[in-house]
Amino acid sequence: MLDAVAATVMPGITCPTCTGDLRLVGFFLSYRDEDQKRVCRTPLWCAACDQVWDKWADRDNAPLAPHDVPLPESWKQRLLGPQP
Repeated sequence: MLDAVAATVMPGITCPTCTGDLRLVGFFLSYRDEDQKRVCRTPLWCAACDQVWDKWADRDNAPLAPHDVPLPESWKQRLLGPQP
């Protein structure tokens, strides 16, 4: 899964901290209390400031929220791709 999204920079969404590009990490199924549904969340990683954000996959205009699980170093290297 990670290789399939490794080069995906999310268009039109920037990091709230530094305005850097956000890269899609993948999807994970989560329970949303407010409507009692299981819905995917999309973690987004900013390489510029090393912050991870996420949002509900079914809510395009929803604000980004801080993601509480750090991204492993090996994932960061794969998301950035080969470096010259």
